Amino acid sequence: MFFTQVLRASASFTRNQAAKGAAGRSSQPYALREAKRLSLDILGWAGTMSLILLWPKAIELSSAHHGVSPIGH
Repeated sequence: MFFTQVLRASASFTRNQAAKGAAGRSSQPYALREAKRLSLDILGWAGTMSLILLWPKAIELSSAHHGVSPIGH
């Protein structure tokens, strides 16, 4: 029974997509669509990598600014 419903829904979806045909395609080039879609992910990744890789340098600069040794001696 469950599989019958899944098959019906799948067939309905396929028929609807086939009926749309080329009219459902976007007028934007693929590369532009992907760039827009991935831009926030890339910015998030770059921000995360910056924090992961640069936090020791930030502590060193902060310690030098406040006149404290980063090692604690």
